[in-house]
Amino acid sequence: MTVKLDPAYSQLSQFVENVRGEFPKSGTVIYQGRNTLKAFQLDGVSCVVKAFKVPHFINQVSYGLFRHSKAARSYIYSKKLVELGISTPRPIAYVEYRQFGLLKDSYYFSEQLHDFFEIRDVFADPQFDDRENILRSFAGFCHELHSMDVLHYDFSSGNILIQKSGGSYRFSLVDVNRMEFVPLNMDQRIRSMAKLGSKEADSDTVARYYAEAANLDESWCVDRLRAAREAHWNK
Repeated sequence: MTVKLDPAYSQLSQFVENVRGEFPKSGTVIYQGRNTLKAFQLDGVSCVVKAFKVPHFINQVSYGLFRHSKAARSYIYSKKLVELGISTPRPIAYVEYRQFGLLKDSYYFSEQLHDFFEIRDVFADPQFDDRENILRSFAGFCHELHSMDVLHYDFSSGNILIQKSGGSYRFSLVDVNRMEFVPLNMDQRIRSMAKLGSKEADSDTVARYYAEAANLDESWCVDRLRAAREAHWNK
């Protein structure tokens, strides 16, 4: 078993080290699908534990012997985002269980965010309160990520959480186990926004505000994002 626990959460060590037995019988399910997410209250800490599906055999070998598991990458990349000042649920720990060197169960722990909504809620509701300002702020957040060399391969509308504070908005990234931290060319920047799943009109709005934040030609930015969206959704 591999356990990596942030020392700031040492009071959670007993639960973390026994998560394989505790996870099935406690906590509140907040998502059930390929992976399972549960919320827990542990020694005054509100946290979310993500149990990853046991990978198929080839990936059991790969994650067991050669590559970081999804749980490990979630922790490592979240740490990097925090260092960069980019909001993401604060990482707590990850745990991996192996058998004969092959990865079996794995878990990722993070603090739980509260009072948030998702960018897809904004895209889905044309009457969403303060919608235009949210989209402008979101485009600025996209530009900030790209300027910091952050490429999120699962940059979809369900993985971007928003918290309102006064008249401003704070954007947080989740599901961060597929990322790179590399200088991005303009094509990579535009393509990274193609998975958002917004209607074309909203995509155009984000592109215009992105052009404003990045000092790009507005028409060029709109056209490139339209082309990237079409290529992504029609492949």
